[in-house]
Amino acid sequence: MFTVTTLVLAFNTVVTAANGVPIPDGTSVPVKLLQFISSETSRVGDPVRLVVDRDVVVNGFVVIRRDTPVRGTVVEATRHSVRRWLWWNRVHPGRLTFAVIDTAAVNGAAIRLRLVSGGERSVTPLIRWEHEGELFDAKVEGDYFVPPP
Repeated sequence: MFTVTTLVLAFNTVVTAANGVPIPDGTSVPVKLLQFISSETSRVGDPVRLVVDRDVVVNGFVVIRRDTPVRGTVVEATRHSVRRWLWWNRVHPGRLTFAVIDTAAVNGAAIRLRLVSGGERSVTPLIRWEHEGELFDAKVEGDYFVPPP
């Protein structure tokens, strides 16, 4: 039984390697921010520089390499403001939201991504920012297939 299972697993690995590797929808891609962004200085449409934080492995094969660039963009940026009227102050906290767009597989094919955590936190301080080196969890959007190397 043990040898049959081992042979089947080895055969499946060889077949997968020969045919390529599927990257299923929802595969986790850890991304790292390469710049400081702030609600005070960012504008909608500004590019956000990120990279893949570590190799993405599917079925024992690297499908997206570490340090592969990730495209991102600011989708909402509102500065902190205070409106005063006589004795009443109305505070509008800063707000910053960004999205990841895509990255590349090991063969250079574009892989669309969506941001799962971060980009917008549940606590909204007066000024919103993210620091360089901050980690975020992105997911593959759609099913992809990477041909064998």
